[in-house]
Amino acid sequence: MGLIQLLWDWLTGVNDAPGYEIDWDQLAILAEGHGMAALAAERLRGAGSGPWEPVLQRWAAAYYRNLGVNQLVKRQVEQLGGEFQQAGLAWLPVKGAALAWSHYQDPGLRPMNDIDLLVRPGDVLRAVRIARSAGYDLEKLSYHALLNGGEGCRPIEIHWCLPGGDPFPEDFLEAGSAEEMAARQYLYCLAHLLRQHGQAPRLIWHYD
Repeated sequence: MGLIQLLWDWLTGVNDAPGYEIDWDQLAILAEGHGMAALAAERLRGAGSGPWEPVLQRWAAAYYRNLGVNQLVKRQVEQLGGEFQQAGLAWLPVKGAALAWSHYQDPGLRPMNDIDLLVRPGDVLRAVRIARSAGYDLEKLSYHALLNGGEGCRPIEIHWCLPGGDPFPEDFLEAGSAEEMAARQYLYCLAHLLRQHGQAPRLIWHYD
């Protein structure tokens, strides 16, 4: 069994934590590269002594790093989302910006490198203008708009379609119940994963 499969089976509860038979330094590097380090630390909570002790501190540090970053992310989403809402734009946080607080029991378990927001295709330019007025600089415009807010801010990606240009139905962002909006967030994440990351996905995206 390869280390990736071993890591996945352990963190999804298929198997117990591996023992001394594996290289825990390599497993630590793998977990960190796939965004699973904080989840690994959570799985080892209260586990006592074992072969994981040399890497546990690294994984715990990843959790606290995620937690700090994600508090800033939440503030960014609330601030920019409030600007969108005030301007009458329908929007939806997607991927990590949504799942960290809905799918995970603790937002520190989900690392985030950027913030993904979904708007209607016809609202893209307005959304970009609002973001720029809020202090973000437009870095790239392709199937999404990439904006950088400077030091202390995570980059913002404003999406309006899937990679490749396929749009969502016009009513995708219509107001609905909490359950309906959560289902749309999951649908977007799945479609985005299959379209862009299907060939080389990180384990954290599968875990999502």
